[in-house]
Amino acid sequence: MLIFTSLLLSLACALNQTLLLAIEYTRHGARYPSRGNLDWIKGRHYQLTTAGMRQHYILGRTLRKRYIEDHKFLSEHYTPGQILVYATDAARTIESAQAQLVGLYGEGMGRFIEPQMIENAVPPNEHNYTKWQKKLGRSAVKYGYAEIPVYGVRDNIMVPSQLCRGISEMVRTYARENGERKKEKSKEFEAKGVYKEVAAAFGVEEEKVNLSNVLTLRDIVISSLWEGHPVKREEVSLRLKEITDPVDLFLSYEYFFKVQYEDRVVHKIIASGFLNKVKELIAEKVEAVRRNAESPLKFALFSGHDTMLNAIIMGLKINQGDILVPFASAVVLELYQREDKSFIVTVIFDRMVDFTYPLKDFYKLVSDNTYDPATAYRYCKSFKRNPKKEEKSTPITVYLIGAFCIASVLATAIIAIVYCVKRKRERTESMLENYCTL
Repeated sequence: MLIFTSLLLSLACALNQTLLLAIEYTRHGARYPSRGNLDWIKGRHYQLTTAGMRQHYILGRTLRKRYIEDHKFLSEHYTPGQILVYATDAARTIESAQAQLVGLYGEGMGRFIEPQMIENAVPPNEHNYTKWQKKLGRSAVKYGYAEIPVYGVRDNIMVPSQLCRGISEMVRTYARENGERKKEKSKEFEAKGVYKEVAAAFGVEEEKVNLSNVLTLRDIVISSLWEGHPVKREEVSLRLKEITDPVDLFLSYEYFFKVQYEDRVVHKIIASGFLNKVKELIAEKVEAVRRNAESPLKFALFSGHDTMLNAIIMGLKINQGDILVPFASAVVLELYQREDKSFIVTVIFDRMVDFTYPLKDFYKLVSDNTYDPATAYRYCKSFKRNPKKEEKSTPITVYLIGAFCIASVLATAIIAIVYCVKRKRERTESMLENYCTL
């Protein structure tokens, strides 16, 4: 029903307003586990799986239908300048973006070589251009795939720790401050038999499974389902996923993003880089439309991680800590101009229309749930990185050794100064005696 409503809304939008800009943030596709020594995991930690590639290819095909076939928004063949693609500098996010772009501009949708350039379109060591002409025709590459650049970056838009290197320490401090809550939840999960079932599935002692490591084991379970290597049996893996979902939800949201510190400072800092970038791109497009100026950018794709996507959808009021963001989830923001020349922003999360805002209201939503870089930096700078270390008293021997070293340096300096003054005085008296003798 929701998808049907979404389609009706999309159709209504197409009838009375013009799409100007689309911005997508997506989590990478299904990946291999972060740890583990099973044969199918070795050497592939954190890498994108083939299932993850297909997830993003299908996402790309969905975008193609919406933006190329239905809305006639993007060019049928890839046009440089219309699309901007960023990913973090992790292989799984770059490959996810590439797979999605293949779906968006697949076979035969790339660029063509001008006839007069065919003879020159070979490397220096290749002289038989006619052979390649027969194989490729006018396509730049075989099958006519579009070669769209993906920029791997580590800035505060894609990786919030670049702006606030204290985020990890900040979260660990919250963890210490909310230790009792963690203990209560851990006992609750233990009473429900979560640890017992996980331990049995992996053949380890129940005492070795706890709130700190259960997510690592869950990671192996979920990855095994995607890659066709279920732990023991598929029904066991599905059961393990089901019983560990609440653990993931607790640690991901209630224990990470929902900690109350300066009005949810953590998720606001994490989301600030991207949401402020969205606001900037929308403002540039609106200004260009109002001035009737050229503005080629139509679609921006950001391929990243669940931590950022969690913070974004919380900042956009889509999620308040009750949704686990799966692999290949995506939030898309679309800017439209209405017939009365006003602007609206539509927010779509995993293909369902969630909210539509007048532009002014969208700007306020972003402002209320982000910090400007200077404010975010001030919060980070004021944060005590290692409070436990600062609380430890310094041994008295350290002070004594320091005092001895300082005293030794001062004594040496005084002796040197006295010696130099004495030598200078003796030299002066000797010169006077010689002068008087003359």
